[in-house]
Amino acid sequence: APLLFDFKEDSNLEQFLAACRDVFEKLKKDVEIPRKWLDSQKCLGDFKVMKESLGSVEVSSFSEVEVINSRGRYRVGCLSSDDTPTEMGDCVSLAIKPLQLEQGGGRKKFSLSDLQDLQSKLILISGHSGERRSEVNVFTTTLENISRLAANLVSLCRAGHVKYLSWRKEFDCISPLAQSEDRADVLASLSAEMKAVEDEMDTDLKDWKARMFDVRSNFYYLNYFTTSQLLILERRLGELARHKERELADYVYGLLECIKPNLNKNDVSSAMGRACSRSTGRQQSQPTVFRSSYLGG
Repeated sequence: APLLFDFKEDSNLEQFLAACRDVFEKLKKDVEIPRKWLDSQKCLGDFKVMKESLGSVEVSSFSEVEVINSRGRYRVGCLSSDDTPTEMGDCVSLAIKPLQLEQGGGRKKFSLSDLQDLQSKLILISGHSGERRSEVNVFTTTLENISRLAANLVSLCRAGHVKYLSWRKEFDCISPLAQSEDRADVLASLSAEMKAVEDEMDTDLKDWKARMFDVRSNFYYLNYFTTSQLLILERRLGELARHKERELADYVYGLLECIKPNLNKNDVSSAMGRACSRSTGRQQSQPTVFRSSYLGG
């Protein structure tokens, strides 16, 4: 290393001898250095292949980033109508808007895992030029903002906030028509829009947790159930209220038996009738999820 990196073309004899002394000192400490040099020389071909492969990864990664920044559209929310998201990967996707007459081409959809892999590749690739650095900054900043929204959404869904159980929102990335001097302003505007949504989510989550505490204090039987179990009951009992001829699944009776053993459909229907009569006049002020809390009374 001293001879390869510390010794320059304009170095004098004294500097050369100093570099040699450093080499001799290292040879005294590790007599295997000559053999390691020979082993390294045998692997030069592999090193060259790795370098070429890294260059190929760099080109493909930047190509994907440019396409995402110019034609990408993020979707954040409950992407499946059947399931409530429990992980960040369940509520983030990115689609590439097609160009006119475009056929084939690169990838059209990205999951959160795909985007995070791409971000990791960009971190490993060094030496970005000014233009490429700008593209990478746009991509990483937007992805970080999207990830925070996804994390907040998962927290809200786990807490059972009914407003967010079917919540979805889309964000377009920076248009290629934006001039280079406008890109910073466009990115700032997009980030501000996402920050406003994030702040609203933070406030809603805080208020919901406080309200949940109050409602659980007022309705003792709610404490028999976890939040996810309450969501299941809200969904299935709501279906029964809309379609009285529909049968409840066995697991719903299993959940409710902790309140009243050996209950049947008539017991459930009767309890729901009492719940509806009690909630008359205050349904607008109480979340739907709590209307099934009267099953015990």
